[in-house]
Amino acid sequence: MATLTQSSAKDMVPITGSMFVGCILNWFLFGALLIQLYDYQLIYQRRDRMFLRCAVCVVCFLELIQSVFITHTVWDVLVSGWGDPSATSKIPWSTIVTPTLVGTVSLIVQLFFAWRIWTLTENICAHAVAIVISLASIMQFGSTIAITAQYALLNHDSGKLDTLYITAKAWLYGSLACDLLITITMVTLLFLARSKLSFKPTQTLINYLIMHTMETGAITAVAAALRLIFFLTQPNSVLYVAVLFLLGKFYGNVLLTTLNGRRRARDLLNPEFTTSAAQPLRLGELSGHYTSRTEAQQDKTPPRAAFDGIHISTEIVSSVAY
Repeated sequence: MATLTQSSAKDMVPITGSMFVGCILNWFLFGALLIQLYDYQLIYQRRDRMFLRCAVCVVCFLELIQSVFITHTVWDVLVSGWGDPSATSKIPWSTIVTPTLVGTVSLIVQLFFAWRIWTLTENICAHAVAIVISLASIMQFGSTIAITAQYALLNHDSGKLDTLYITAKAWLYGSLACDLLITITMVTLLFLARSKLSFKPTQTLINYLIMHTMETGAITAVAAALRLIFFLTQPNSVLYVAVLFLLGKFYGNVLLTTLNGRRRARDLLNPEFTTSAAQPLRLGELSGHYTSRTEAQQDKTPPRAAFDGIHISTEIVSSVAY
């Protein structure tokens, strides 16, 4: 085993430091994910559609597995390989499957948002964008599988990582393109909806949805952009790996934040509305024609709604624009 000199120890700091910080932040974001999961289970678990509940369960399970594997990677390099400079040039077995885990989580979340865009409107252009997002997401997922397969053939030798360059670029570019398309399309649809509304509470709700979409979209898009920049400019460092440790947790938190945000959107629209947050939000509430349950009971007439059966789970409030 090689001797760890003072100069070699300093050279290892950017590598070991990035991995350590990435691992710590990964567990921090996993804690935030658990809080989001608790809120979701409390409110929506028995009311949401089956495929949404399954998606949440699969994402959270994969996030747990990913955190365990990342911890094993960091332990193998920083603890088991302590004092051995060559430890940073070896690829632990747990590192091999990390790209596929992140790719799977991003695939689920990106397809969820593509579905939301598809159901928001009957606009042909929006549907075309949703299809492009789905195809790009499947492409980046396929790239992660290819990376894992190529990793396995490298025999744990990081000196051969250059052979993954083209596949990794396809993964990084595909992931970034999906996140940017999702954010831009969602914000555009909501802006169009707001421009055709005059009811003040509805405009306030649309403004909230725009800000929420921009914030959550910016998280994954910025992380994907940083990972791509680090990979292209500093391919011999592990800065992009540190971002990779966090990216999966960003996707999971964005998914649950979006699902849990339905209750906040309803409360913002009508703070006095007291029924369950998981019940359908009527479009009449958005257009100012909603009559409270108490008033409806007094009048012996059901609440008025311009249209019926529109659910906030997909935030189809922007259907007002169409």
